[in-house]
Formats: sequence, C-alpha cells, structure tokens
Amino acid sequence: MRVRFPPITISGSYAYVTDGSGGLYIIKNDLIICIDPKISNLSITNIDTSTISASSDIIDFGNSTPTQHGFGLAMETDSVLVFNDIFLGKPDSIGTFNSVIGSLTPNSTYYLYAFISNDNNNTMYTDTVSFRTYGLPSVSILSVNDIDSVSITASGRIDNIGNPGITQHGFCWSKDINPTIQDHSADLGAVDSLIVFNSNINSLEQSTQYYIRVFATNEVGTVYSDAVSLTTLETAINSLPDEFTLDQNYPNPFNPTTTLQYGLPETSNMTLNIFDIAGRKIKQWNITNQQPGWHEVIWDGTDMNGNTVSTGVYIYSLQAGDFIDTKKMVFMK
Repeated sequence: MRVRFPPITISGSYAYVTDGSGGLYIIKNDLIICIDPKISNLSITNIDTSTISASSDIIDFGNSTPTQHGFGLAMETDSVLVFNDIFLGKPDSIGTFNSVIGSLTPNSTYYLYAFISNDNNNTMYTDTVSFRTYGLPSVSILSVNDIDSVSITASGRIDNIGNPGITQHGFCWSKDINPTIQDHSADLGAVDSLIVFNSNINSLEQSTQYYIRVFATNEVGTVYSDAVSLTTLETAINSLPDEFTLDQNYPNPFNPTTTLQYGLPETSNMTLNIFDIAGRKIKQWNITNQQPGWHEVIWDGTDMNGNTVSTGVYIYSLQAGDFIDTKKMVFMK
C-alpha cells in the first residue's frame, strides 16, 4: 500500500516532503534519513504482432542502493489482471533503460508499468499504460445467391477488425480452388467495425465453376475466408424457357450435320434418342442434372458405332422428367 503525505508536514523534529515524482524525503535535524528512488516516462514503441519495445527513465536512485528494475506486464482477460514482472537486474546508472518484450498474443490488449526497487524494500512504479498488439483481421463468407449465367450475389462478414484497422475488404474469385486478390476481386474499401456486407459480382463466364472467398487487409497482411464453389448457369435466368420444349432440328433435311435444340425450365435428367423409321435406336445422349436453359446437341448422321446412316426419315425423342416429345427429320446423302 502506498501512503501519500501532504506536501510538507511537520511533527516535532520530523518533516515529510513529497515531490511530483512520488519520492519521499524524511528529514530529522537537517539530516535526510531516507529518499525513495524515482522512475517515470514509460514509453511503448515498435508494436508488432508478438513484440513491443518498452523504455522508462530512472530519475534518482534515492539514498539507498538500487537492487532491481524492470517492467510488469498483464494481458487483459475477463478476470482480475495478473502482472508478471520482467526483471532486468540491478540498474547501473540513472537514465533510460529499455527492453524488447516478446511472446505476446496478436490482437490482444496488455497493461504495462515500469518499476525500480532498493535495499530498503521500497519499490516505486510508473503509471500503468495499455496497448494492443497488432494482428490480422478475421472474416467469413456467409452465402452465394442469385446465381445467374454471368453474375452472382455474395455475402460476407468481418468477425475481427484486427490491429491496425482494415484498409481493404471484399471478395476474390477464380477458377482455382484458393483465389486471392491477385486474381479477380471486388474491393469494398476500408472498414472500422464488425459488419455483414454484400456485393454483386458480374462478368463471369457461363456454365463455369468458380471459387470465391472473402478477404480483408491491414498493415499486417491479408487474410481469407474458406472458399465456396459455385457454377454459373448456361442460360440467363431471364432467358429460361417457361416449359419443357423440343424444337424442330435445323437444317432439315440435312447433310452432314443438324442441330437438335431443347429447353429445360428446371434442372432435369435428360435423355435424347434417335430412331430409324423402323423404331431401331440409332443414337442416344444421357445427361444427369442438366441445368435449366436452352441446350443443343449436334448430330453428325452416325450411329452408336460411328457408321454413317442411310438416307431416310429419322425420329428424335426428348425425355426429361415426365416430359416426352418426338419430331421427325430427314437425312440426305
């Protein structure tokens, strides 16, 4: 416990005098019996993710032999602060002393004081100051919605601002599994609070798989969320067919190739067959979970063995879910 005396108190032959640095002088018959050491000017510099530089000034040793000096450090927790002393040994001289303090936790608040002790078991302290170590932010990707043929809407979240603050945040994407800001990115700028944010991402390729991540950057570096994969649609949503459709082939008659076009209003398992006029199966295509949209199959007039078929009338049939439709076409050599 520290006892504070008035600036000057006289009792009998004793006078107690304190100064602005906390030093205590006890005077008896013009003889100074005891002077406490004095310490001040605690400074913290070079804050990093796991280290700081600390310094303080020894102003006076007092009239007793100094035995120890150093710093006391505590990390902020939900409970009582527990300071651990960092002993630097017996000081050699009055003046500034320094220490690099390491093994700190990134993105954490700490409290620090400096101290000096003498052989009268007196210890003097500076005021306690706080600082926060540097650290990366943390982010999450929440969802990818409104997937169209060339655009999507992505949603992300800032979970931890980090220290110093975020200078850039947004989304990055590519066809590779771990996109970075060196690939395609949407930079939404600086942010100083925990937020949920969204962005419309355009100019994608149709029917293509992409990977997308949230990113955030501060002076320490750039951090990324986990990646989410998506596949753009083959046909824009506003161009989707309203119902299952099998169009007439073109050209018709044909030689050597013709295009068979069909429309799917929803994801479907599709089977497209070609039969000769006698009902024998000539060719077949099967596609599982085909995306909604307009699709084409090009037939080159060959059967399943690669042989060119004879001139004549052929029937092609589309089955998708409960939908079945057939049409005729003519192959001419």
